[in-house]
Amino acid sequence: MTEWETLGQYHVPGEPRPKARPTCVKGRSNPITPKATREETDRVAQFLRYLGPANPFLGDLAVILRFHRSNRIRVDVDNLAKLVLDAANGILWADDSQVFRLDAEKVLGCGAETYTTIRVLRLTAASTGQLL
Repeated sequence: MTEWETLGQYHVPGEPRPKARPTCVKGRSNPITPKATREETDRVAQFLRYLGPANPFLGDLAVILRFHRSNRIRVDVDNLAKLVLDAANGILWADDSQVFRLDAEKVLGCGAETYTTIRVLRLTAASTGQLL
């Protein structure tokens, strides 16, 4: 049987939003991240700073994400995950490159009760074959 150590579970209220693609502007060398993405990343990070650990988790991690959305508007689950993974950098983990396994799911039609659940688990040498 695989053993997993849950390091933390966090509940971020609000409609989950996807990370939007940066736009390239002629004459600029760096792409520009859309304002809505910056604001949503900051909002999620603020909740995680308040709810999260005193220091980021170290080592290889598994992350389970559940996005409870109010409607069935099509968004890519990987873009929902990217925003949370980036927002949690330096808070839940030092860098999202530590995420060894990722499980992300959209839960649709939740009405007014919208939120994101983030569960962080520590991987052990014996647990690299299965997630749950």
